[in-house]
Amino acid sequence: MQLRLTVPGATEEEVQRGLEAAVAVFAKEGVDPLTASGGFFALEGWGAAGFPENSPEFTDEDRKAADVWMKAIEAAVAACCASWPPYGPAPETTMDLLLTDEEKAQLYGDDDEDEDDLQFSPEQQAEFEAWQERWRKTGKA
Repeated sequence: MQLRLTVPGATEEEVQRGLEAAVAVFAKEGVDPLTASGGFFALEGWGAAGFPENSPEFTDEDRKAADVWMKAIEAAVAACCASWPPYGPAPETTMDLLLTDEEKAQLYGDDDEDEDDLQFSPEQQAEFEAWQERWRKTGKA
């Protein structure tokens, strides 16, 4: 598995510094990137469902893992853009976890016929992006 940090305008060195900061967060929190990204994915699904209370699809463990993922992104962007002017990185900044085909098969089984299971509908994507924007501006969902 591999972390990918996308920060428009960043140099390779800045991106590397950001990735190192993210890895440091995962190590400090004792949560591996796969677990953290899984928690964040569960958060996305919970948000797409309208944030229902007491949802069995979004557990306290998911919330904790998602928090680690968000801390890692925040640390990555802060480290990557430390020398930038104070206006901050572009909104297209992302951090992704890239899995090999073997890792995907271990996680999701060999069921290739439903590859789009992990995709949002256009409405869900719009809701999630609105939530992300609120989180970026306020630090709160």
